[in-house]
This record gives sequence, structure tokens and C-alpha cells, in this order.
Amino acid sequence: MLQAIKQLMPKDQGPLVCGVIIVWVSSLLYLLFSGGKLAFILFVIITMISTYQLLLAKCSGIHTITGDRISKLPKRLEAGDFYHIKTTFRIPGFWPILYVLIKERLTHHKFGTQIYESSFVPNFYRCGDIAYSIPNLKRGSYTFEETECSTGDLLNLFEHKSSLQLPLSFNVYPRTVHIDNWPYVSSFRKAIRQTSASKYQKETIEMDGIRDYVHGDRLSIIHWNASAKTGDLKAKEFIRESVPNILILIDQYYASYHDEEQFELAVSTAASIIRYIRNHQIPVGLFLPGKQIRFYEPRPGVTYSHRLEEHLLHVDKNGEIPIEEVLLNQKLKQLQGSLVIVITPEASDSLFQRLQGLKKIQLHPCHIFLSSKDMPETELWENQLKKERIRYYPVRSLEALPAVLGGD
Repeated sequence: MLQAIKQLMPKDQGPLVCGVIIVWVSSLLYLLFSGGKLAFILFVIITMISTYQLLLAKCSGIHTITGDRISKLPKRLEAGDFYHIKTTFRIPGFWPILYVLIKERLTHHKFGTQIYESSFVPNFYRCGDIAYSIPNLKRGSYTFEETECSTGDLLNLFEHKSSLQLPLSFNVYPRTVHIDNWPYVSSFRKAIRQTSASKYQKETIEMDGIRDYVHGDRLSIIHWNASAKTGDLKAKEFIRESVPNILILIDQYYASYHDEEQFELAVSTAASIIRYIRNHQIPVGLFLPGKQIRFYEPRPGVTYSHRLEEHLLHVDKNGEIPIEEVLLNQKLKQLQGSLVIVITPEASDSLFQRLQGLKKIQLHPCHIFLSSKDMPETELWENQLKKERIRYYPVRSLEALPAVLGGD
């Protein structure tokens, strides 16, 4: 019988179970040897309390509790926003319980787990709900882990726990600002319109392959050797001049930034520019030289720009290569005629030489300088870039970005 009673209670509360049994046996012995109304009433009361205590774990319904999350996620959560969430619980069974404690774990991909504790008193239908807001969200992905539910008895001697899975994940994008106008990029937009309006893009003299001959092609492009081998007319395919594209490069070198806030400014600047370029239908790409170098070639389309924004969710200043060496990457040579936006707080002679090198391979460098305060070197750096006709935009805060780019 003793083992059957122990099975009803949590394993880690064996001493309390023994204590309840000892109290009940003592009241029984008092009734048998003393007798009387007092002993009988005491025995009845202790029997009721002991029965309640022993059966609470199995009959309270806490082990079969169910729940649902009610969340109205906005279309886009950005860093600094708050997220309101509500969770409803249903407790099967009939055994009376006074309260339910809820402990939820919310895990961020970078900052770890944060615990939110709350409680509710079940209503007549043995239901209840909790609601709270998560303020000051950080950029990245969030996931709700296991939810822990617990309740106690009348005397608060025993604690009965259970857990359930209420999975929910959501993303928090970098904070952005609306850019009304960027005159420098407008020139690239006009170039794209002129190129796309023509039926054929201008071809280079570099051959790219062989294709089937199409009626109307020039006789000079017929590949006679391939035509003789196959028996069908074949034509030479030449590489076409690339449409002016825009590539955004974020400096991820760990030693370039003073603090986390300055790096978040770099990511938010890139996200704001991506949204501006997307609205103007210009092919845009992203270069992330972090611990793992990722290069996303410029492409047009709203869907592709959304994918680029998702890549910014987990970007961190974990790069091991300085920005000067990043600009030597061979993939940049494939984007001749394109605009390369370099977002970095660095301003050095070696960086200046690398920006000059980009111009030599027919790229158009643009430096967005993340400046925290006025420094004598800043003015010298600006004059250096102006002499080389390299665009320069000093940005101190995200709110100032539209005015700086627009030239207001």
C-alpha cells in the first residue's frame, strides 16, 4: 500500500509523502486509543487533507494540461519593437486547484534564453490565460521553447509540474528608415531603363558559347566549324554588357567597431538601402565577409530583395578579414560598371588605395562612413575621396541617413 501511495506522488517529494502518512497514522492511533468526538473529528479532517494531498498529482489534470498561443504577428517586426502574446490553457479533470504557475522560455539565436513567469487562477470551466509583452526586441530569430506548468496544494507543501510544447517562432528584422530620394542612385536607375528599353543589349567581343542560328542573325557571327560538324547552322554567342547593378558590402571585421550599437547601425543602413533599391527596381546584391564569406550576386525582383533582408537577421561582427583585404575579392571583378556601397567605420590609407583599385576595374565605389563624432581625420578623409570622385556619406545615426543620402 505504501508503494502504491508513493506512485501517486512525485519522486522527489518522498519525505513529504512519508510525513503525510505518519500524520494520518498518528491520528488513527489517537482515535483508536483515545476515542471521543475530538479524536474522530481530527481523524476525519486529517483523512480529507491527506487524501487531497495524495490524489492531487494524479487527479488535478496538471499533467494533461493543454494550451494555445494567440499571437497577432505584424507583417514585419523590427529591432526595438515590442511583441504582445497571449496564451490560453485548459485543465482537464475535476480535482480543485487554486492556481497555476507558468514559466515560458524564449530563446534568441545570439543572446540565449530569457524566462517569463506568470500565473492564473482557473475559472469555473478550468480554463485560464496569460498575456504579456516582450519589449525592445533585438535583431534575429526568436523561438519559444518548452512551457513549464506547476501547481501546489492547499498547504503549499507539494509542487506538481508538467510541461507542454507550444512552438512559435518569429523573426525581428533590422530597424529601417524610409529614404525618399538618393540622387546618386537615380542615375543608375536611368541607365537601367535605357538598357532594358533596347531590344538587344550591346555585346562584347568576348565569346560565351555557341547557339542555334536564328533567322536575321548577321553572317559574321556564324560558327562555320560547329555548323559543319552538326549539319545545322550555329552562331557564336557573345557576352553581353552587364546592366548597372548595386552591391552592398558590410564590414564585419570584429576590430572595426567600437560597440554593438555601431554595428547595428551598419546593418540597419544596409537594410534601409535594400528597401530603397527594391522600390526603384534596381538589381541589388549583398556581400557579407563574416566568419563565413557569403556573396549574393545582384539580381532584380522583390522576392530576391526579401531574401537579402533575411540574410541580415543573423549577421554579426565576427569577420576575420579587414575591409581592405575584402575589397581584393575576385568576385568584384565580375560586376564591372556596377555601384559598390561599402559600409564601414574605417578610414585609412590602405582603404583609400583599395577604393582607388575598384575604380581601375571599372567599378563605382561609394563609402558610407559610420562616424560617431567629429574628428579632424574625418575632414581629411572626405577631401581625399572627393579628389578621386568617390562618393562619401558620413552617417552618425539611422535617422540622419535619408538627409545624408538625399543631400538635404
